[in-house]
Amino acid sequence: MYVEPGYSLACNIDDPEDIVTVLQWYLTHPKEMRVMGEAGRRRNLDEWNYEYQFAPVMDLLTNN
Repeated sequence: MYVEPGYSLACNIDDPEDIVTVLQWYLTHPKEMRVMGEAGRRRNLDEWNYEYQFAPVMDLLTNN
């Protein structure tokens, strides 16, 4: 949901070295990290919000 579209990186939560590797990537790539965060924020504003997600339900309720 977040990794495939490029909003985040994945790591194995059972592997401390993998967690460190991902965190180090974020620290050494601040511009890329910001782009990822902004893309995710835009997706939240555009599609992953209450109004957008429940619009079909409201249509059903108001048109019946």
